[in-house]
Amino acid sequence: YEYGYIGAADTNVNTAKLCRKIAQISEINGVTLAPGTEFQRFLFQQETNRIVGVITSQGIMLCDKVVIAGGLKSKDIVHKLGIRLPVLASQEYSITTRRPEDKILNHTLVDNKTKSFVSPIKGKYFISGGSDLGFDVNQIQDERVQYFVNAAKSKIGEFDSGNLDVWSKLTGLS
Repeated sequence: YEYGYIGAADTNVNTAKLCRKIAQISEINGVTLAPGTEFQRFLFQQETNRIVGVITSQGIMLCDKVVIAGGLKSKDIVHKLGIRLPVLASQEYSITTRRPEDKILNHTLVDNKTKSFVSPIKGKYFISGGSDLGFDVNQIQDERVQYFVNAAKSKIGEFDSGNLDVWSKLTGLS
């Protein structure tokens, strides 16, 4: 799996890379993508009150069915249908760094106190954690990254934290 680490009971995927890959595969299969297009409202058939399309910043898109996969924005979209979708964002961090040659870690370490874990992945450490609530925009907070790096160091010892690959994702909680 090229875009993330998937454990038996957990999913930690670099969602930005995964979305780009899905978009690439979709275009190869004939899907027309419209980056930067914003949803504005639904288009209804008057006689049946059935959704027959969506109105976007680029115009009308007619359709037979609508799949709402807008992440945290889904609550704003369905609100236009009179549906309340109680979703709150939780920001989670994922960090990878080279594992020193002399350090072997054979299993995932979970730290319930810091709400983080460290996993060995092909010569690297994968550090993940977080549940920062109330974010609407995915912004990496340097102090939170340092918090998880320090938590990992407290469990496995020193490692080079100068060359980190960091990403974060917003996960909807309902």
